[in-house]
Amino acid sequence: MTHPAAPLPTGRQPAQVPPVDRPPAGWALLRHGLPAALGIAAVALLAPRLAGVPWASVLGVVTGVPALWLVALVLLWAAGLAAHTVTLTAAMPGLTHRRAATLSLTGSFVANVLPLGGAAGVAANSMVARRWGFSGHDVAAYTVVTNVWDVLAKLLVAAVAALYVLQAGLALPGLGLVGGVAGGLVVVVGALLASDALTRQLATVLDAAERLLLRRSGPRVGAAVLRTRRTAAATARRRWAGLSVGMLGYTALLALLLALCLHVAGAGVPLVGLAAGFAVERVLTLAALTPGGLGPVELGLTTVLVAAGGAPVGVVAGVLLYRLLTFALEIPVGGAWLAGWWWTTGRRSAAPARDGLALAAGEGSSR
Repeated sequence: MTHPAAPLPTGRQPAQVPPVDRPPAGWALLRHGLPAALGIAAVALLAPRLAGVPWASVLGVVTGVPALWLVALVLLWAAGLAAHTVTLTAAMPGLTHRRAATLSLTGSFVANVLPLGGAAGVAANSMVARRWGFSGHDVAAYTVVTNVWDVLAKLLVAAVAALYVLQAGLALPGLGLVGGVAGGLVVVVGALLASDALTRQLATVLDAAERLLLRRSGPRVGAAVLRTRRTAAATARRRWAGLSVGMLGYTALLALLLALCLHVAGAGVPLVGLAAGFAVERVLTLAALTPGGLGPVELGLTTVLVAAGGAPVGVVAGVLLYRLLTFALEIPVGGAWLAGWWWTTGRRSAAPARDGLALAAGEGSSR
């Protein structure tokens, strides 16, 4: 029951809340839509030009893929998502695989729709998990650990694949730099996870930089980094096996999916070229400024695979198939999954309220 507010004493007026300046809706739409539009334009204009092939030939290959192959590729994509739930359930004790799939798909849906959508994806996951009864600390720990493991896996794959390519004698400009940077970051992240003292030193440096550049007092960024390290390290010590096995399976299935997409498109990319392309793709998904890395991932992957000896038409078609499965397909599937979750959850949460209203009405009529 709500109670009426007490009247204010004479002469006193309620405090005026200053209006909040918000950008116009059109500006928000432009800010979110422009990066995606630029990514699509980059793929449409530059991908065939990089490979020296017309779009008509590429689309002919894509539309000519047998239906059974398409079904197999979609099932392989789904198997990768299932493997990823092993990592997610390890990062949040009490989370079931079905609910982990919900977090994965809905988070990917939001992240793939918005530029730099990782933060929005985290917010969506937080909302869903809190409705299931997980605490804010549970969600924060889950977010930290899954992101750290994702970054480590991508960097480690890039470093190992680049080393294999260089040892095999395939000369690709910049690949050695990619592998070196990825390997160095793996060492840095691993050292920060292992050493609390090293993380405290980094936190001190970050706090000093923040005070110098932003004129803020008190620890902010450094304290957040220190909390992140302690949360990730504590979870890693207890559940490193599940985290690692799930991420290893997910990454291996992604690599297999890329290989089969290129195979069915007739790209003819050798194994060493596939390793080089997968290394670059993993790094570019980390440095995404567009939704899901749309644009840079396709162009970078196409460039490397063609340079490694792949057939240009097959390479562009195979990359397009791979990205349709790993990026585009997650938008309608994740959106439908989120809508279904919201509808069923909303019905369950509304049922107690309806029952309470009916009970109150019955009591009122009997008086």
